[in-house]
Amino acid sequence: MEDVLAGVVAEPRFNAAVLGIFAQIAFVLAAVGIYGVISYDVSRRTHEIGIRAALGAQPAALLALILDKVRGWRRGHRARRGGRFCAQRG
Repeated sequence: MEDVLAGVVAEPRFNAAVLGIFAQIAFVLAAVGIYGVISYDVSRRTHEIGIRAALGAQPAALLALILDKVRGWRRGHRARRGGRFCAQRG
């Protein structure tokens, strides 16, 4: 009985494992991509960040400056997505 049950669940278990591996790879690739884009943006704005720090900006304010750009990306994505939705419904 156990052999029959093991044979029945072997393929779904394998499929789930493969799907899990691909999901982990996708997550890592997404994280590396986001890190790369933020790193590129910060490297382009190093001069501005240095001036703000020299003029006395707090580290939290500098971090907020960088993260506001990321939040802006999300807002833009939502706006574009919403616009497509309204255009399809119109």
